[in-house]
Amino acid sequence: MVDLAGKRITIWGAAFKPEADDIRDSLAFALALAHRLHELGAAVTVTDPQALDNARNTHPELD
Repeated sequence: MVDLAGKRITIWGAAFKPEADDIRDSLAFALALAHRLHELGAAVTVTDPQALDNARNTHPELD
């Protein structure tokens, strides 16, 4: 297993398509990846101009 403690990672884009706030398909990819990186010890930031509120509600453990 990889130790990502102390690493900072940013994922750009939480929605499954541009200019949308729909994160349904993202839960199987971008947000799932962000969550796994968080579990491995990384400080993960997710940013998305449209879907940030939905991502924050679904994964409050991520920045």
